[in-house]
Amino acid sequence: MIGIVFFFQDPQTNFFSGIMDTVIDRIIFNARNLGATHVFMIDKTQYKIGQYYQHSDSQIAFQRFESLEELEKTYPKVKFIYFENARALEKAGIESYTLLPDFAHPSRAIYVVGTETGGIPISGREDKIWVSIPVENLWAEGAINICLYDRLTKLRK
Repeated sequence: MIGIVFFFQDPQTNFFSGIMDTVIDRIIFNARNLGATHVFMIDKTQYKIGQYYQHSDSQIAFQRFESLEELEKTYPKVKFIYFENARALEKAGIESYTLLPDFAHPSRAIYVVGTETGGIPISGREDKIWVSIPVENLWAEGAINICLYDRLTKLRK
């Protein structure tokens, strides 16, 4: 299993305009093409509008959760890898992390990247596996692609 997690937050744009559907479809499309088998949506919207997204890619599993903690409890035997830029990690007081070029990907993992507006919203940050992406400002979609591409290239060697 190779999974990716994205946080669906109250959009700045109108969800029903189709813009968010396009972004989510692109995340899933890229994840599948970069080797992911599962995509997990953490629906952080006020009215749980993530439920209206209709997943249609039969080649990749898709699940919605209300919290990251709920997802972690559902997959206790899979390693969760948390990606963030070094400045955000240091600001959060996380001193123990691996730089992405030095990171060895496990055979089974769920990759978690931060939200568009505030990093990874979890408690118990100290006991997690943290990896620093060497880019300061990046949309979550881009971070997911970098993580999966890095995994793909390293495991092909």
